[in-house]
Amino acid sequence: MIKSIEDGRKEDGNRSIADKIIKRLHDLEKTVQNNHGRWAWELLQNAKDSVADSERQVSVNIEFCEDWIEFSHNGNHFTEQDIRGLINQISSKEVNEGEISIKTGRFGTGFLTTHLLSKEVFIKGIVETEAKEFYRFGFPLNRSGKTTALLIPQIETAWTEFHDSTEDNQVSDYNEEEFNTSFIYTLNKEQRSIAEIGVKEFTELIPYVLAFI
Repeated sequence: MIKSIEDGRKEDGNRSIADKIIKRLHDLEKTVQNNHGRWAWELLQNAKDSVADSERQVSVNIEFCEDWIEFSHNGNHFTEQDIRGLINQISSKEVNEGEISIKTGRFGTGFLTTHLLSKEVFIKGIVETEAKEFYRFGFPLNRSGKTTALLIPQIETAWTEFHDSTEDNQVSDYNEEEFNTSFIYTLNKEQRSIAEIGVKEFTELIPYVLAFI
């Protein structure tokens, strides 16, 4: 392997990912006034999708504090594809030609809308590898860079932090009923107002959503 070529290939990939994220966030920010409460529904949808291929039910919990808000659920663990979808912004709902998925969507553009709440989120969970091993992880995902040059290092940091968090963190007593998955969003004063709107809307409308769906 020629290292310089491999490094260039990796840089090209990160640049493409960063360009896509910046464009999508720019488009979403034009709609922020009409989407203050959407983040909660997107996270709920992802929790639902985590158990879409099983007969399990899922419970969620929202903890709202002064400068952060945490959305957690006890749905299924992450897959390797889910982790790539989170960091590289590739929807894991995509299936091969001819296959049918009952998932609404997972970690695609919908998840990106949660960054209208905050560009900084800390993600905790358990991932299952292709070798059928489970690892606990926790890493920051920062989308605050407004240029490709600023966002590329943050993508690399997310990958580094993810891999570091799995070191010596293999799970031998995985309990799928626990609230293993969490998304913790850092909030400033303006973002706290968006979070308040989302929590209020979610609390008022969730009985109707569950009744009709």
